Amino acid sequence: MYQILIDALSDSLRTVPLLLLIYIGIELLEYKFGDKIREWIGKAGKSGLMVGAIGGAFPQCGFSVVATALFSERLITMGTLLAVYLSTSDEAIPIIMSRPDSMHLIWPIIGSKIVVAFVAGFVINLFFKKEQRKTIEHIEAIEDIWVYFCNNVNIKLFIINF
Repeated sequence: MYQILIDALSDSLRTVPLLLLIYIGIELLEYKFGDKIREWIGKAGKSGLMVGAIGGAFPQCGFSVVATALFSERLITMGTLLAVYLSTSDEAIPIIMSRPDSMHLIWPIIGSKIVVAFVAGFVINLFFKKEQRKTIEHIEAIEDIWVYFCNNVNIKLFIINF
């Protein structure tokens, strides 16, 4: 049990710098292109849920990280965030592809994940109407680096505890 905790802590500490850089990069992009992003997301309307469900299905693209950042800025709904998380298939695809006799399962699994993600996101949006998109002002990304570092550490501690 002790070794498991040490391994989890070690793995988490190795990813903290990378995640910090990713979050800073996302914030810098949001700072530079924030108005265009808000305009594009605003035009997406209800189709944003489907975009989230489909976007999350692309393996290793980091769409869930982007969706999390957008949700923290209240640019997407809770249902869209859930749709992205549910459709994320980073682990399933490589495992299935490692067995050539199972390749025919990839598209049905991805399709069903997208459908489940969309339906779950839609239901969540029905119950959490007050949590809909609320735009906030730009955040000075460079000045708030300490906030992102602390947030990153808090996320890692949460993951280790659960």
